[in-house]
Amino acid sequence: MGCRKGVRRGMAERRWSRALAAAATVASVVLLCACGSSKPTHRMLDVAKVEHAIEHSIMRQRHLVSSVICPPKVPQRPGRFACIATTVSRRKPHREIKTPFLVTVLNDKGRVRYVGESLAK
Repeated sequence: MGCRKGVRRGMAERRWSRALAAAATVASVVLLCACGSSKPTHRMLDVAKVEHAIEHSIMRQRHLVSSVICPPKVPQRPGRFACIATTVSRRKPHREIKTPFLVTVLNDKGRVRYVGESLAK
């Protein structure tokens, strides 16, 4: 009967080591998956598209060539920022006219709305 106890003990130790190895494997897989799925919290808005859209709107609505400057880095999440559109007056003396545009980022997909603000309020 002494032999049987040794066999049982050996089997129990093997089961324990297998369970421990399986638990370690599962834990390492979970950790690797967690590390691989980390995404940046917010992407940056494509500001060049916003600038071109404002320039296009000014050309279409006012028939003026413009140059628009926006902040270089804007997070792509709901919020507001300002851009400046520069045009040249049609009448002499031709002078630069700067018009601020309030840009509202509507969602984290990059949808925006903008409106030109009048300097004379």
